[in-house]
Amino acid sequence: MIKMENWDSVWREIQEHERKNEISASDKLYQYLNNRVNYIKGPLKYEVCLTNQCNQHCLHCSNGLINKTSIFNCESMKPILDQEPVMIVLTGGEPLLHPQINSLISMIKKQGAFLK
Repeated sequence: MIKMENWDSVWREIQEHERKNEISASDKLYQYLNNRVNYIKGPLKYEVCLTNQCNQHCLHCSNGLINKTSIFNCESMKPILDQEPVMIVLTGGEPLLHPQINSLISMIKKQGAFLK
């Protein structure tokens, strides 16, 4: 996996392109990195839905229609991290409502993946 000190400059360059509307960091990250980095071991991005719980009641969201609460099992993060992804996106309802959010964030940062 690419060392973090290399990623800092790559990430700054991505953000600069995003500011200029040349590239969207979330949608075009793979395209951008693929042209500059040819030794990534694992997948570029995983999106993990941590919970369907949410403390907002947005009219446009279908999350409020779900009667059963689901919570991501923290043990399921290890096989994901073993694949050495570049970025992990935590989604949900509201990811910060996951009861073990701090330990999940620590696991991801310890692995060296970007967290969004």
